[in-house]
Amino acid sequence: MNIILTGETASGKTTACLKLAALLKGHNITTGGIICENDRIKDLAGASRKFYFPAGTAGTVSVGRYHIKQSALAFGSRAIESACKGARVIFIDEFGRLEYNKEGFYRAVTGALATGRSLVVVRKSILAPFRLLFPQYRFATFTLTPANRNSIHEEIFARV
Repeated sequence: MNIILTGETASGKTTACLKLAALLKGHNITTGGIICENDRIKDLAGASRKFYFPAGTAGTVSVGRYHIKQSALAFGSRAIESACKGARVIFIDEFGRLEYNKEGFYRAVTGALATGRSLVVVRKSILAPFRLLFPQYRFATFTLTPANRNSIHEEIFARV
């Protein structure tokens, strides 16, 4: 079953993903996909790339105040696609405006969802539109709050 981790902006969703990935690894459960932390995109297979760049940088796509290199999007898409080939949990941190507009990691995300093994981070503000894009899939949804931010990774682990 696919999993959604949602919460407000800067609530700790990425931190919860990092804790969950470590917990899964400690139980010999294979993970893959991407986690975006600060200005870097990390492939859980090991490599990372700078993700956000100053306005006017060549080869970037603008999303609000962010400017994302096309090469970083390609890197992230490849990481998700690679994870689809064997990871038990495929992390996608996060599904944002680009993907909602069927750009960015969208194609890789659709492949990951089709496996039924993805954990997708979706900001609360685009959760309803996300569900409308993918009505064919069932999701277990976990909402990060101040009360559960230190334990939500364990709650999700119990469902994997």
